[in-house]
Formats: sequence, structure tokens, C-alpha cells
Amino acid sequence: MSVFKERLKELRQEKGITQEELADVLDIDRSQISKYENPKRKKIVPTVDTAEAMAEHFNVSIDYLIGRSDIKNPYSNKRKNIDERFLRDEFKGLCERDVEILALVAQALKYQRNDLLNTK
Repeated sequence: MSVFKERLKELRQEKGITQEELADVLDIDRSQISKYENPKRKKIVPTVDTAEAMAEHFNVSIDYLIGRSDIKNPYSNKRKNIDERFLRDEFKGLCERDVEILALVAQALKYQRNDLLNTK
């Protein structure tokens, strides 16, 4: 069995989305998602661009998606530690109100990014 088809279906179900919803996010036909998850004759794999979009949407590495690694996102913990140190240093000396404003800006950017990903 193909690890890719199993992981794609598992990730989609974990996120609670249908094949149709995933297809909309990736801007491909729903039947293509079905073919990835349930290939009839031979292994069907996505294009590099589609695989990258899938990995980004599910917040996993492409290596995880295709079965080269069992670690969903090997960079997430490293980035979190770097981000926390960076933010701690950058926020040092700011008043509470400035920190609240920065948090609101970060939240707005996050929503904007999610909107862009969902409108593809």
C-alpha cells in the first residue's frame, strides 16, 4: 500500500474536511483527490506544486506526506524556539499597550493568510 494515499486520507480526516473541500483549497478537481486516496490500477501522485500545497495546508513536510519520514513537521519546534527568543528580545522594553497592538497585528496577518489559502 502506498503511504501517500494513507497519509493524505488520514490528514484530511483529522482536519475534518471532505475531498471536495480539500480539492477547493488546492484548486483541483475532487476526482483527483479520490484518485490519490483510492488509486485503481497504479500509484497516482500529485504534481510537485500540488504536493507542496498539500503539505502547507496540513502543516506537514512533503517527506512525511510521501512516507520518507514519520515526523510530521521536523521544523516546527526549532522555529518555535527561535521565534520565542526573537520575540522575547524584540518585545523587551515595550509597554503593555504596544505588546497588545503587536498581538492584534499578528492576529490580523494570520487571518489574512488563512483567507488567502482558503480562496485558492
